[in-house]
Amino acid sequence: MKTNQSAIHIGVDVGKHQLDFFCHESGQHFTTTNTARGIAQAFKQLSPFSIGLLVMEATGRHEQALAIAAQRRTIPVVIAQPIVVVNGQ
Repeated sequence: MKTNQSAIHIGVDVGKHQLDFFCHESGQHFTTTNTARGIAQAFKQLSPFSIGLLVMEATGRHEQALAIAAQRRTIPVVIAQPIVVVNGQ
């Protein structure tokens, strides 16, 4: 069920074995495994919300499965290089 709220923005800390999700607007966070099953569980948990943007760090290609799954759900994705974001380049 979709809520009638405005879109939320989700940041994801990507690791080889886990994904840490953080919602900018609410401050809520949760962790899943970086597997197909964990990614499916994450999107199930996020399903009540309209996601305006999913931002994740580029982490040695460990972000690819999540990015592909988001794109299949028509969720806008940004994959950012952490050093560029920190230095503002």
